[in-house]
Amino acid sequence: MMILLAGLLRTIFLSIFMVIGSAMSTQIIQSDWTDIHSKYDTFFVDIVGVMYDGKSPYPEAVDFINSLDSRKNIIFISNNPRPSLLSIEKLKQFGITRPFKVITSGDLAQFELSKAEQQKFKYYHLGAHVNKDILKGISLPLTTKIEEADRVLLTLFAEENEDLGQYMALTDKISQQKVPTFCANPDINAMYGKEMRYCAGYFADLIKQGGGIVHLWGKPNPQIFEFVQQQYPDLIIDKSTSIMIGDTLETDIQAANLFGIDSLLVLSGISGTHKTALLKSDVYSSNSSYTPTYVMDKLKNIPH
Repeated sequence: MMILLAGLLRTIFLSIFMVIGSAMSTQIIQSDWTDIHSKYDTFFVDIVGVMYDGKSPYPEAVDFINSLDSRKNIIFISNNPRPSLLSIEKLKQFGITRPFKVITSGDLAQFELSKAEQQKFKYYHLGAHVNKDILKGISLPLTTKIEEADRVLLTLFAEENEDLGQYMALTDKISQQKVPTFCANPDINAMYGKEMRYCAGYFADLIKQGGGIVHLWGKPNPQIFEFVQQQYPDLIIDKSTSIMIGDTLETDIQAANLFGIDSLLVLSGISGTHKTALLKSDVYSSNSSYTPTYVMDKLKNIPH
């Protein structure tokens, strides 16, 4: 219930401030869509909820990626607050055999935290006990006392059955002190098999609702697409032939719209599970930043 409520509150909050002006209509894909996906040269693809459920891969999604023309660019973009190397190995284990690239919100966070200017700030790492990967190789002034912090690095996640109350006093203090908080995973929650995890974005929302200052490193911030181009300067990205494939309206689809590219929402992940998205075109507002270009039940090839 708390996950659904947090998602609803975030949807209402973001839709007030992020509405794109041009009218859009959503196409439902239920038959062979070769003519549609063949017109795209660059595929940005989310991982959890699209390629696997947090534990087990979706074989049809793996088959779809492998079936794409070798000349297509495949870039997996994940709100995973860890270096992309871990995701690369996982995708290979799933059976992806064609070339691909991966950029995570953890990569973006490491890039930002490695800047010389960061040495001026003392960071409190909220999530240090569950994420030790993000600061590997980075020399950053740290403190274990929020009262001493100039900034907060937020990577915290919690299991569905975990007591969230243990974090409330700390998030309240961060809000009250208005310590700038940098969230390395803007997702509210993520699938983990049949369970849902509370992600850093959930706690970022609590801080923001309490009057705190929050910056997002990852989708829906379109900065992550610009970061892809910085990391792969030889990669030619034409927005008119690029598409984002994701499972979440508030992050994947909104990021695509803010960046100015088409999007495909698959219902195999968060938005489908929460029933905030359906396989019906009339449920999507024509001018919302959450409006996908296409919707299908899951990423797959559909026979003729």
